[in-house]
Amino acid sequence: MTKGNAFINHHYPGERIISLKATLIVALLLTVALFAGCTSGDGPATPSGEQGDVRIISISPGTTEIVFALGMGDKMVGVTTYCNYPPAALEVEKVGDVLNPSVERIVSLKPTLVLGIVDQSAVAERLTPHGINVHLMNATSLDGVMDEMATIARLTGAGEEGERIVADLRGRIAAVRERTTTLDETARPTVFVEVWDEPLMSAGPGTFTHDVVISAGGRPALDLTMPWPNVDAEAVIVAKPQVVLLTHTNRTIEHLRARPGWNAIPAVKDERVYLIDPDAVSRPGPRIVDAVEEVADRLHGNG
Repeated sequence: MTKGNAFINHHYPGERIISLKATLIVALLLTVALFAGCTSGDGPATPSGEQGDVRIISISPGTTEIVFALGMGDKMVGVTTYCNYPPAALEVEKVGDVLNPSVERIVSLKPTLVLGIVDQSAVAERLTPHGINVHLMNATSLDGVMDEMATIARLTGAGEEGERIVADLRGRIAAVRERTTTLDETARPTVFVEVWDEPLMSAGPGTFTHDVVISAGGRPALDLTMPWPNVDAEAVIVAKPQVVLLTHTNRTIEHLRARPGWNAIPAVKDERVYLIDPDAVSRPGPRIVDAVEEVADRLHGNG
């Protein structure tokens, strides 16, 4: 499992699986936040580019990917040790990990904008007394991720190029939906998404991973009601999913075959078990578009 894919919680598993092996699931960290992405500190009411030199710190792998995708990577002065994509992010000054970024280090780098995710509100509260602008993104759907990217484009001063990049990504999502929206129900294979193996976890409504499956023309194999629930292995056997998507690297189809009863699952029998890049499908960033395109191709071919 990659560093950037390591602590599980309610919105972004790729941001949350970070300390799973070290702490065996950090007690689901925080409860589901009920508010949308928020801006702390003095604003920023205007784009950072209008406030003088732009100095951006990202304390989340997803927001790091967004900033680089918007062409603002040269404005980055700090990232976490888990920000591993794109490769250029590895060269940026580190401010600690996602769970415990160093507030002192962040303040010393004099950022004009700090970007993170909604579960990092405790960090934001420690930064705002220093007059630092903080934006915490909160997206639970593909469209929500795109909306957050548009907001971050504005806050970072990415300008027309940023708008063009976001519009292009929206267009790619729309193209996938155009391929799948008219599919008959029977043409939509049933899909089980395995987010983690011990405990067995999946992605339910209110997550953009769930939205990826729907947009790509799949049907959830299980009737889930929670965003990131623990799942009973027997329930998966009974559901008989036609496709299994693995969004972690701990298991392969051979591991699934070895589970009691799982060799009878259609997806396993038909070898329709696919590993989807864990970081791409579980981070709220531009590569979620790559993920929905890949899942659509896996489910329906390149047609």
